Amino acid sequence: MLKWLERVCLLAGALMVGVFGLSRWHAHHGYQQALEQFEQQLSVPEAPAAAALGPVIRTTWLQPAPITPVSPELAPQAPTASPEPPPAHVEAPPPQTPSPLYLTTPLASPGGESGLLPEASRWSESRRAGYQRASQLDNTQPRALLEIPGIDLVVPVFDGLAERLLNKGVGRIPNGGRWDGEGNLALAGHRDGFFRRLGELERGDALWVTDAQGQQHRFEVDATEIVEPDAVSVLAPGPAPALTLVTCYPFHFLGSAPQRYIVKAVRSDEPDLVEE
Repeated sequence: MLKWLERVCLLAGALMVGVFGLSRWHAHHGYQQALEQFEQQLSVPEAPAAAALGPVIRTTWLQPAPITPVSPELAPQAPTASPEPPPAHVEAPPPQTPSPLYLTTPLASPGGESGLLPEASRWSESRRAGYQRASQLDNTQPRALLEIPGIDLVVPVFDGLAERLLNKGVGRIPNGGRWDGEGNLALAGHRDGFFRRLGELERGDALWVTDAQGQQHRFEVDATEIVEPDAVSVLAPGPAPALTLVTCYPFHFLGSAPQRYIVKAVRSDEPDLVEE
């Protein structure tokens, strides 16, 4: 009886081992088939909507229609931009000439009041006010008179560069220059006042300096230049009598102007200025 039970148990165990082995083989075979199908699907690029729209669309996506080459003669050409005509030259509008504006206090002169009223239409408001105030409060007499017909300028010349004097006229720079131009007569003035139009002077324009004795000295513009404030060489005397005019530059700069505008003139022997 015991041996029969052993045989039954041995047979049952062998059967169970066989069933287990068969199930393992079946599972491995199924795994291999699924893996091969998955790899095949990965190797075929499908359109995103091909699986949902059916085999016809899938085939069309995988096999696109061949592209027929187009000859260069039939290919569409990009539009060629027609050359634009050169822009017409536009002339800058001429600067407007302001209406004359004469201040109420006459210009000073070496012999007293000249009776001439300064024309200040191009001056700054602060310079007009400075002229009126200095003319009323300061009684310093000028040493000469500078006349530049080319820019309609008549201005008294004082000795020194005090602000009250530069508000009333222009000042002689103390470089040793004499009224006749010996030693390089150098005069300085404000760019927003009497020397506002200094930049309009051209080579050959005439200037006259009349001293307190009534002696007139004629000069002609020889050159203009723009220099740095420390360029004191423009004040040095030259071999011939000369007149140097100095003002700040640019003329319409807002704030403290960074450069200096220089007019160099040489003495001429032509007749004196004839007053009309």
